[in-house]
Amino acid sequence: MSGIHRNYNLEFYNKVVNGCIDKDVRLIDSNSNNYIDLMYYLVQIQYLDNIYEVYLPEINRALAGETVLDSICSGTIDASLDQVNTTLEWNGVLTVIPTNDFKSILLEYAEFLQQPPLNGTRT
Repeated sequence: MSGIHRNYNLEFYNKVVNGCIDKDVRLIDSNSNNYIDLMYYLVQIQYLDNIYEVYLPEINRALAGETVLDSICSGTIDASLDQVNTTLEWNGVLTVIPTNDFKSILLEYAEFLQQPPLNGTRT
């Protein structure tokens, strides 16, 4: 799958765990920790519905210049949104990416999660 996520050193892939498909994210260049916080942010999204019901509405409000939550958390990583940039904070490290890119990456990840084979499919 090509997309903007690859510009951020991210690859979406299917791995097999205990005979079942597990949708996952990894760094394309494992020797580089660039965007590792973004990778963990995606991995820690618990449910596809969260992308559409929590994350994207908040991002759309930020892009429209409206008031948003202080941050939207995915597990151990906080994302602070504004109209221009999204700041990810993990282990005291800040990573800033354009909010439009953050939205695109979430949409690409949601699309990947919906592509067969689905998460949990027996191999």
